[in-house]
Amino acid sequence: GPDEHSKLSGVNLVKRKVRGWVCMGGKFPEGREANLINDGPAAAHAIANWPTPIIFSGWEIGQEIMTGAGLRKAPEGTPVRRAYELYNGLNNRQSWDQTAVLYAVRGLDGGLADYWDLNTEGYLHVNEDGSNEWRTSPDKDHAYLIRKMDPKKIAEVIEELMLRQR
Repeated sequence: GPDEHSKLSGVNLVKRKVRGWVCMGGKFPEGREANLINDGPAAAHAIANWPTPIIFSGWEIGQEIMTGAGLRKAPEGTPVRRAYELYNGLNNRQSWDQTAVLYAVRGLDGGLADYWDLNTEGYLHVNEDGSNEWRTSPDKDHAYLIRKMDPKKIAEVIEELMLRQR
């Protein structure tokens, strides 16, 4: 319900302020993916009850987009370079989360129509075990990204953004 920060309930606040949720989650058209299977019941509830559109960047999207090695060009000590050094040794790895962030920042207005197509007919159903399946009926405000552009070209865009200092 309302609290000291807003007169609106949580759901109504999301409806007013959140244009859409870009979720790195799921495997399409069906499968198992870590972000959903870690807590299947919570994922199922959140996705079934979210009050604004959801766009999913599935496992298969980020799996093909390899980034990270280019951070060797970044100045030492920069936060992104340092994170990769600690986690992955400045080697390439899949870009699951980066694809969702890229779409959230540049894709909601149609700015990435050359990068991915969208399947907008249907909805994502999450089972209690966290596995997922795309169902064509009923149609809800759900969509998922479909590969269109060569993953290497998208990797170049993401790496260039990761190298920016501002």
